[in-house]
Amino acid sequence: MQNDQDAEVRKGVVLVLGSIGSEDVVPALIQVLQDQEWRVRSNTARALETIGEGAKDAVPTLIQLLQDPEVVYRAEEALKSIGIPEALEAVKKYRSRQ
Repeated sequence: MQNDQDAEVRKGVVLVLGSIGSEDVVPALIQVLQDQEWRVRSNTARALETIGEGAKDAVPTLIQLLQDPEVVYRAEEALKSIGIPEALEAVKKYRSRQ
């Protein structure tokens, strides 16, 4: 039960950080992309999606998450939102394999 509550808190915190919209939170969000709980990883990708191009430092980690079936959709959406060529190319390559 405690772990579920902790995960709920982490899920909420990353969304709040994303809503701030500042590039300053991106390094912390990149670390959270490694969370054991897939819902936390998914919300973190959503937060990075909200930040958009300012989250470009997260692109390599988000590209890795294209291999994670539990969060692939959110990782893809975040990459499209960030919109830099490297991110868009990764989405294109991922889509071509589907």
